[in-house]
Amino acid sequence: MPVKLTIIGAGPGGYVAAIRAAQKGAQVTVIESAEVGGTCLNLGCIPTKTIIASAEALAHVRNAADFGIEVSGEVGYNLAKVRERKDKVVSIQVKGIKGLFKSWGVSLIEGRGSLLSPDVVRVVQKDGTTMDVKSDKVIIATGSRPAKLPGFPFDGESVITSDDAVLLKKIPQSLLIVGAGVIGSEFAFIYRTFGADVTMVEMVPHAISTEDEEMSELLERELKKAKIKLMVNVKVEKVEKGSDGMMTARLSNGQEIRTEMILVSIGRSLNSEHLGLDDVGVGRASAARLLLTKEWRPAFPGSTPSAM
Repeated sequence: MPVKLTIIGAGPGGYVAAIRAAQKGAQVTVIESAEVGGTCLNLGCIPTKTIIASAEALAHVRNAADFGIEVSGEVGYNLAKVRERKDKVVSIQVKGIKGLFKSWGVSLIEGRGSLLSPDVVRVVQKDGTTMDVKSDKVIIATGSRPAKLPGFPFDGESVITSDDAVLLKKIPQSLLIVGAGVIGSEFAFIYRTFGADVTMVEMVPHAISTEDEEMSELLERELKKAKIKLMVNVKVEKVEKGSDGMMTARLSNGQEIRTEMILVSIGRSLNSEHLGLDDVGVGRASAARLLLTKEWRPAFPGSTPSAM
């Protein structure tokens, strides 16, 4: 009998594990509450790189004269077309993953899963009905979401996360980005290229402080070239929305910044709630270590730890 494996989450961790396990002969069921591909494919890596390609194309046309190329008329962009291209690229990749699932016999259940026991996952499907899936092994691959700051009036329009930013609903005249990490910096260049006046606020002394100091210095030079203002060693203490729709951010250094939009990009939070981990004796802090332990590593015929 093949090993029955249930995977909660169809992001890069979940869907790759599903396909590999199926190739090894396992009977695999994947549970996903949103769309296959997870954040990386739908709201992160792939869409942002697609948007960056459009932004770079715009920048190349604007600078064509430097290469002896004459472009007549005003150079602009069609945001709807940029978004349409991004959506098309994502859609093709999503269909590709689903096609691989079908080819390798991986079952996909659309819904939210939680553990009733170490070998039973309860799924609340999108229509509200529930079903229980019994298996020999369970992999938790639920990924993460944008971290939020308390007291910020997130509305998806004036105060947004990276999930909202990638949807490109509009390009504001002014944008304040809270956090100068990798994600925040990426969006700074994107929105600046499309015409926004961008200011970044970072509570530590450098941008992308998790990277090498040389990388931080290089990025900060590029931010300056792009006329993106970077304020370091500063926190946003309070955010208020005025009657004119403008946002006012009060900083720890006593300054105030008025801006049309605020993007909060301070890292990511684990999607480890409501999984039933405590009910089966697994603390949420230990969830990330499950796959590193021998007893939770899936064992399939002919497989070795290095192969998994």
